[in-house]
Amino acid sequence: MSGMEWIKLPTLYIDNPQLGRLPEVIQARFFKLYMLAGQCDQDGLIPLSEEEIAWKLHISLEELQETTKILKNTTPVLYCCNGRGPEVPVFIQEQVSKEKRDNHRENNRERQEKYREEHKRISNVLLSPKSQSQSQSQSQSQIKESVSKAEICKLAAIPPDYTDRLTKDPKITPEDIIAELSRNYAKHDKVTYPGTITGMNLTKPDPERPGPEWYDKSRWIKHMPTKLADKLGISFQSKILEIQSGELVATRKNIKAPPAPPQGPGSAAWDNALSLLKQDILPGNYKKYLSNTTLMGYESGVFIVSVPNAKIREWLEDRVTCTVESMLMGIVNQNVKVTFVSQEVIK
Repeated sequence: MSGMEWIKLPTLYIDNPQLGRLPEVIQARFFKLYMLAGQCDQDGLIPLSEEEIAWKLHISLEELQETTKILKNTTPVLYCCNGRGPEVPVFIQEQVSKEKRDNHRENNRERQEKYREEHKRISNVLLSPKSQSQSQSQSQSQIKESVSKAEICKLAAIPPDYTDRLTKDPKITPEDIIAELSRNYAKHDKVTYPGTITGMNLTKPDPERPGPEWYDKSRWIKHMPTKLADKLGISFQSKILEIQSGELVATRKNIKAPPAPPQGPGSAAWDNALSLLKQDILPGNYKKYLSNTTLMGYESGVFIVSVPNAKIREWLEDRVTCTVESMLMGIVNQNVKVTFVSQEVIK
């Protein structure tokens, strides 16, 4: 693990009465945790599971849990596991410069503001009323102007990494994304989460675009869930679309309910991670932020997790993502990515 090659150990610890009253074995474990925080280089956070931390300290899980109970009751708190994950709270004050701490707080503030602005913009798109005549007269060029690629990706729950690459690629158009998304929704019996597969296909070195037949708007309406089509502004309020170029009439079919949460390695891994998080996070925080999460899909190391609202999504992204990704990597033995999606967006 890369990180800080060395850390300074303040001499004040030699006279620290809180530390001095602790058994020497607990003191030794604290200093190891302190060094581990430096190795992780996350401003005091240790983005590892309890099992991994215990292994690093060469102690049992039970010994680590007992150490945690003792160190979290000191003043100031020397070590704890809260909503941010395992942490040495004093580390950032003792090892990180004031300038870097200020920059860290400013970056967090800017990131949270960005999330709020994005959510507000998407909400405005979702709430914008579209009359039947507007829908019927809207062309593909109008779609491109009214809904950006970033908004389409957000509505389709395409993971952020893929979204970033799609929005920056001038060769990928909004119609490419919608066409590929429709094609994957058509394969509902094989594709668990169309948004993820759409992002994967279109960000390959040689993008896997759909055939020309998938740029036919009638296919979008036929295969895409009604609510998503409404949000993208490509659906008709009537249930029948008359194609002007011919006599073909495409009838919108009832869309099946979303698939039940997947059962398999991904589901078992997520349940495992939740069990570990439940031990690390305060009961109140777990109940408020994690008890109502649902694994929507797992493909190619990407966990798509549904959460009740944007506020919970932001809290989890800021405080839990690194910890849960580390836990899942240890469980599934591969690199993973966790994406939290608000139900307010996917409804």
